[in-house]
Amino acid sequence: RGAGPRDTLSRADALAAERTWEQEETDEYEEPVQEPERRRRSPWTWPLIALILLVLFALIGIILTQAGILFPTKGAVSSSSARTTSASPSPSPTSASPSPTSASPTPTPTQSTPETINLIPEAYLGQSYNDVRSKLVGMGLQVNGDPVFNDATPGTVTNIEPSGPVSPGATIKVTYSKGPEMLSVPAIGVGSSEAQTQAAIENAGLRWVKGADVAGSNGQKAGTFVSSEPGAGSKVPAGSVVTYHLAMQPSPSSSPTSSK
Repeated sequence: RGAGPRDTLSRADALAAERTWEQEETDEYEEPVQEPERRRRSPWTWPLIALILLVLFALIGIILTQAGILFPTKGAVSSSSARTTSASPSPSPTSASPSPTSASPTPTPTQSTPETINLIPEAYLGQSYNDVRSKLVGMGLQVNGDPVFNDATPGTVTNIEPSGPVSPGATIKVTYSKGPEMLSVPAIGVGSSEAQTQAAIENAGLRWVKGADVAGSNGQKAGTFVSSEPGAGSKVPAGSVVTYHLAMQPSPSSSPTSSK
């Protein structure tokens, strides 16, 4: 048959092409295998992994320390031990009742500091001492009454000390009037000089004023003391005025005539 040689050549070409394709496929398959082998041989792989692990452990340790989990503070240890102690019952018979120290919270300085009371003396002056005392005691204050001689109505308040902001429970001194002080008019001897009369009245805590001259006793020197108003021994308020009278000059008609 004439087609025999052509078929033989076609088969030969096909076999040659098949060998070429298998060779190319083998070359393509073996190339990527050599790359990982070269990478695994790098000397920095394991040191880098160890360094990364060390950094991670250090960060975890810092976080745990700040959170108080790895190294708890003394306050946390004491509070946890206190919670453990309070949670565990005591074998004593009184363990059922909580202790006052653990049950009641410790008051802060702000809670224990009482509010101050502002005292204004002018608001109480002239009022009855008993009324003022009742008001101050009602505000939580102590009252110390101090009666003094004063021209004000007896029993009325004349001063309060201290004034301004005071603490509850403080002692307040309340001064009230017991009326003016009563003094006695001094006894002045008849015939005393005017200077002696004035000094005696002043030393008694009183004031003086000169009244009209009056007739003195027989033979009394003119300008000497005769009497006073009020009289000696009278009780008058301190600072009252005492009027004194001196002997007048004798009239010419009453002077003795000379004998011949």
